[in-house]
Amino acid sequence: TPAEKVHVLRDCRQLLIPGGFFFNADLIKNKLSAFEDCIQDLRVEGILQRATAGDERFTNTAGTHSYLAQMERAEGDQPIDIEEDLALFRDAGFSHVCILWLEYREAVICAQN
Repeated sequence: TPAEKVHVLRDCRQLLIPGGFFFNADLIKNKLSAFEDCIQDLRVEGILQRATAGDERFTNTAGTHSYLAQMERAEGDQPIDIEEDLALFRDAGFSHVCILWLEYREAVICAQN
């Protein structure tokens, strides 16, 4: 949950020296469903292009979408919008927060203590 993430981020921040940096790689989602659908379609297309022959997880579009959704559920992932994610870092007390890398549904965030 967002409250749990703020708690974890606060714990991480307390381990940092003043001015220290924390890097976090995370899954995100777009709050607009049309954009989220487009991003997922691009993501699946890329996976299908890179998949090796015989990999049963990635034989077609529907199966790949299903596999990704199942994996997200199994791992307990609860992706949130990037703006909400950045706000959680600020709520945890980080002074500076920025996106270092963003591709499809994955982001690397840097936050300074």
